[in-house]
Amino acid sequence: MATAAEGMAYTRVVLPDMSEKLKGQGFDEAAHLQAWQGYGEAVAEADADEAKRLSAELVQWNCAYQRALAIRECTSSADEVSAKAP
Repeated sequence: MATAAEGMAYTRVVLPDMSEKLKGQGFDEAAHLQAWQGYGEAVAEADADEAKRLSAELVQWNCAYQRALAIRECTSSADEVSAKAP
């Protein structure tokens, strides 16, 4: 549940830029926030199937945002610097 709360907090910080960079790909701010909310609820309720479904949706958009930032690899286990960085 802590990870879901952290993800939602991070999303709120980057959401304006994320929306701008992904607007041409059909990104929907409200739907993305709703997916985070639903993911947190699914985790709290131990609904593994729903959590897995929503996780896949969240990963799709988070990776799209990372690609827009020119981050070479979308991963949750390692930090990478932008290809634009010196």
